Amino acid sequence: MLVLPLPCELRQDEVHSTWAVVYRDSTQAERQIGVELAALPEYRRLRALARQTARYNQPPFVVLRDSQRETQAHWRDLLAYAKAAGTREVSVQRYKGLGEMNVEQLWETTMNPEKRTLLGVRNPDV
Repeated sequence: MLVLPLPCELRQDEVHSTWAVVYRDSTQAERQIGVELAALPEYRRLRALARQTARYNQPPFVVLRDSQRETQAHWRDLLAYAKAAGTREVSVQRYKGLGEMNVEQLWETTMNPEKRTLLGVRNPDV
């Protein structure tokens, strides 16, 4: 797998007297990695988990599945393998409204009384 470098720049954060890494994501929105991200409790927790699991991040990676062993040479290959295995035999469909579903899907997901939940909503201001 070819990994291209992500174009980024260092930008001075004068408010915090530090620097931030600025890049554009796939939608061309500007993203920033700086001191505010590093201060978040979620970020600190992820960094702690990364330190704990770093010793296991040594290729090659061996996947055991149904008594078969497959070797993945790089963590990106391992991630792609896990994603492919997780979405095998899975179909995700999204609908804007019930009128877009065929009759069988409508019965399986919405009309079947054993699978549906009806909630009453009241607005006292109306």
